[in-house]
Amino acid sequence: FSVLLLLGVSECMIFPNPIRYVKTQEKCVRLFGSINKGARILECDARDGAKYLYYLPFGAAVTQWLNADEVNKERGPVHIAAQKLGLTVDFVKENENKIPLLEPSNFDAAISVGAVKRAHDPIVFVDTVLKSLRPDGKFYLVEPGVSDVESLLAAALDDSPLVAQ
Repeated sequence: FSVLLLLGVSECMIFPNPIRYVKTQEKCVRLFGSINKGARILECDARDGAKYLYYLPFGAAVTQWLNADEVNKERGPVHIAAQKLGLTVDFVKENENKIPLLEPSNFDAAISVGAVKRAHDPIVFVDTVLKSLRPDGKFYLVEPGVSDVESLLAAALDDSPLVAQ
């Protein structure tokens, strides 16, 4: 069963308040810092290009899940950051249902920053991530601007076939 690590940060990502933003980034560094070196990592709905790569362990193999808007952006900065950090980076884009086709049980960890609340269908989003994780995989979920992450996730999981009733 996959472990879900939650971080709800109601005050973060408010750019006019740089102190709160920095504190949130520090929390992400600590949270993602627990991922093992050499892990296979899925970065869900990777909107920030190379930003979160800097928080991941050396030697990780990262697959960035790209939405339709991100697919057309320049990937050069991502490759430069990956090379500096000793990471390998691949990309997978969403299909017409707004989810990527991922191999089941392929990733040691999945990181998601604000992606559940942006998801076209949160239930399908969470199911897709959980199916892609290995049995001992971990889902690192950060939802900026959401004070009650547990309720957001519970709503996404209520009808999920992957959750024991």
